[in-house]
Amino acid sequence: MRKLLLIFLVAAPALAALAPLRAQSVNPGIRIVPPQQCVWHDGDDPRWAAANLDESGWQPLAAWKLPTTPHYWIRCHADLSWLRTLAQPSLAIYHNTAFQVYLNGALVGTSGNPATGFARVYSYLIFPVEVSQFAGFPSAAGRASSIAIRAFLRIPAPALPDTELHVLAGDAEALREHRDSLALAGEANWLAVAIGFGVIGVAGFVFFGLYCFDRSRRDLLVLAIVCWGLSGGRGIVEMLIAAHIGLWSWQYSVLFLVTFIGTHSTAFCAYWLNRRRVPLFYKIVTALCMLNFLYEFYALLPPLDAAYGYDLLELRTGNFFILCSCILSSAFIAAFLPWRTVAPQRRPLAICCFLWGTVDLVFLIPMLLSDLNPSMQPIFDQIHPLLLEVRSIGIITTIVALVVLIFRDQQRTARERAELAGEMQAARAVQQVIVPEAIPSVQGFNLESVYKPAGEVGGDFFQIIATPEGGVLAVIGDVSGKGMPAAMTVSLLVGTFRTLAHYTQSPGEILRAMNQRMLARSHGGFTTCLVLRTDRDGKLIVANAGHLAPYLNGREMKVENGLPLGLTADANYTESTITLTLGSQLTLLSDGVVEARNLTGELFGFERTASISTEPAEKIAQAAQQFGQEDDITVLTLTRVDATPETALASAHSALFSGPVKP
Repeated sequence: MRKLLLIFLVAAPALAALAPLRAQSVNPGIRIVPPQQCVWHDGDDPRWAAANLDESGWQPLAAWKLPTTPHYWIRCHADLSWLRTLAQPSLAIYHNTAFQVYLNGALVGTSGNPATGFARVYSYLIFPVEVSQFAGFPSAAGRASSIAIRAFLRIPAPALPDTELHVLAGDAEALREHRDSLALAGEANWLAVAIGFGVIGVAGFVFFGLYCFDRSRRDLLVLAIVCWGLSGGRGIVEMLIAAHIGLWSWQYSVLFLVTFIGTHSTAFCAYWLNRRRVPLFYKIVTALCMLNFLYEFYALLPPLDAAYGYDLLELRTGNFFILCSCILSSAFIAAFLPWRTVAPQRRPLAICCFLWGTVDLVFLIPMLLSDLNPSMQPIFDQIHPLLLEVRSIGIITTIVALVVLIFRDQQRTARERAELAGEMQAARAVQQVIVPEAIPSVQGFNLESVYKPAGEVGGDFFQIIATPEGGVLAVIGDVSGKGMPAAMTVSLLVGTFRTLAHYTQSPGEILRAMNQRMLARSHGGFTTCLVLRTDRDGKLIVANAGHLAPYLNGREMKVENGLPLGLTADANYTESTITLTLGSQLTLLSDGVVEARNLTGELFGFERTASISTEPAEKIAQAAQQFGQEDDITVLTLTRVDATPETALASAHSALFSGPVKP
């Protein structure tokens, strides 16, 4: 990527140095009607198409101003007697709105729909002239003919529309050649811009691909939208205008909508790139722009033949659009200020964004000034192509640099994820060791266990140990948190429990010792835990540290409940004692069973848990998992059985084939 950036930085000046090609000289068989020979009038009157009209109340076209009615007329005068000698006499009109053309009072042709403004804009339209059918056409050289143009203008108009007018006369073939030469010259003039915006569009797909790879990077999605807006909107529009390739006004408006979305995503893009919250000010500006645009865009709703898309293309309501664009472009600079607060590793990114914001402002501010002061419009028209090239090359340079930085960031993220995956695999290997492979066979008891972690590494744990007196010592718990920290805490607790089992079988003492061990290592977390001991004669002693109470024969046991481990050194764990009769089943489980949740958000709940608590451990876990597992699921069942030799053999067989389900 660094080589790509270097190549582009070397090639960029070559793009900028492409000399603009001038249009071919006008064919001698074509004559242009000078704008100085044209006048205009506000309003609409069919009589204004007449050849001999008193124009004393009309104004020069150079003094054109915003009309107060939906229509206005433009009249020009020229000697067209020479058209009689041509094989295909024609008129070519360039005017950016819907209009009708009259020659000496007779209708020659129509562009778009003058009743609605639906028009084909930014294109030369050629209208054939049948000289013989026009009564009163001047036959003597030097006599001026009248060309009247009845144009539509939406009222109220959002701003002064583009009233540029070109009127040409000549042979149809010569006019077509002239139009083609203008298109070729226009395409050549904007070649560097086309290449630039094409690169920006491709970069948009690169950013979108990176976003699809990592959906958490919303900044990449915004970057893609901005790039598509810049290339698909402004870039295409400028090329079509330069080449005089006319599209219907609503099509230009759709392209303008793309530009609008891209332009007004810049503030969000800038702040997301720097991982900062977008200020309310920029959100308000964007919202106002959107409301303003929606107000204008309503004309694009069906039917399309009633659309006023031309007004959208020239949307400059009180210069509001350009002013807001300047404000939003400034976000690329403001997002990284003050500079001292930018982390060193993000400063190359900040430099790129500074460049982006600067070239945007260099392009937009002259446009705003020319709108505020119409006398500057000719100057802006001269420098506009250069400004657009500077903007495109500056943004391309920025985007290529951003691609390099983002790919570097993605590589670093990929390495971190690989390291994390290795750590998770190590934690899983640790957990494979601390979760017992098989439960012991204890005469007089039928033991079952099931463990189903919700993720790669679970936070539940359990252990079952046979006591020297022929009883069972068991623990079940749930560590707060997930991942590697939870796995390490589980390993600590399991090791502590197995060590304590050599010195005491008192559940209360074991919990107190485990709590002391947890206090220095919990780091703000906690652990719920339950320890029980059942003797050969059925005596059951239980101590609980905030864990779910066990179920005995389908009913929740009443046991004393202490604080979870790791919260306070003064925690006391009272032991509860009962006697298990033959056939009694004790069920211990984690909250992953109770908190299972289906697609509608309903919890599995305590009632369902109690109703299946007498089932085998595997069946209980499967029921919760199928309902909708969201947390680790651990189930232990202990059933007291007759200790006769036949029963002992069956118990051993059950223990052998009902070991824990490994994660």
